[in-house]
Amino acid sequence: MQKDWNEFEESNFKFKIIEKTNKKDLLLREQYWTNIHKSFNVETGYNKRVNVTCNLNIKHNQKTRDKISKGLKGKMIGNKNPMHKSNYTYTEEVKQKMSESHKGAENYMYGKGYILQGEKNGRAKLKEKDVFEIRELLKNKVMMKDIAEIYGVSSTSILRIKKGTSWKYLI
Repeated sequence: MQKDWNEFEESNFKFKIIEKTNKKDLLLREQYWTNIHKSFNVETGYNKRVNVTCNLNIKHNQKTRDKISKGLKGKMIGNKNPMHKSNYTYTEEVKQKMSESHKGAENYMYGKGYILQGEKNGRAKLKEKDVFEIRELLKNKVMMKDIAEIYGVSSTSILRIKKGTSWKYLI
């Protein structure tokens, strides 16, 4: 698209918002509009893929990987960054204090006597609505890694929803 923008100039392009949505519905809605406008067709659009996915799992060719590598040279990323979690260890004293802070009356489950399921569980990151949306994304062949990134959970959580081992009371 940048090549065409440079060649045909700004006046030949029109950008407008066709729908506002939340982050969690983004892939579903993008797929909808991609299908409506057939933007994956080289004659009418700029999408390279028929199925909408996050770019998190794109496999770059060697030329692109080399270009990315050159751009990152000398930068403090990942475990080269002194603030990266792999470079920090808790002292035994701190570990003990953390452990004690989760015991007894300080624990959110204290006195409940049973495990709460779904969004009633204080540690749940998802809502029931999210689980239904995730199942819809799975039906539309969106990759589990992409769904996990959107909802801020692990791929394992998405797999458990897919298999019905978690949130099974919603099946």
